[in-house]
Amino acid sequence: MDYEELHSQFHGVNPSARVELVVHRSIQMIVAIKMMEKKHLTLKKLSHPPINRLFEILNGKKFAYLVQEYVQGGTLKEQILKGRLPEEKARTTCGQLVSALKCCDQNIIHRDLKPDNIC
Repeated sequence: MDYEELHSQFHGVNPSARVELVVHRSIQMIVAIKMMEKKHLTLKKLSHPPINRLFEILNGKKFAYLVQEYVQGGTLKEQILKGRLPEEKARTTCGQLVSALKCCDQNIIHRDLKPDNIC
């Protein structure tokens, strides 16, 4: 495999996915690998600046492994828990969110849109 596990760099888990950080050897970049049950996965590659890039999908028997861009800086939820967002940051974040959603066509529904999933 073209990935090197980062020692104890488990990043998170939610009801539908487990995320680990690894080094992608061929591009020399830290990426996030999200492990999801295939039944929860309907995926379309989208290309838009506020949407994390999807590098590849690895298929197992029960799980799909999504190799995605790792975005540093924490989630929107983590930022909110630190205190009120400055108005300019809130405005920028909302604008990026609306722009990303507009990029999706009528057939795509993000069934888990919440501050935990927004960077």
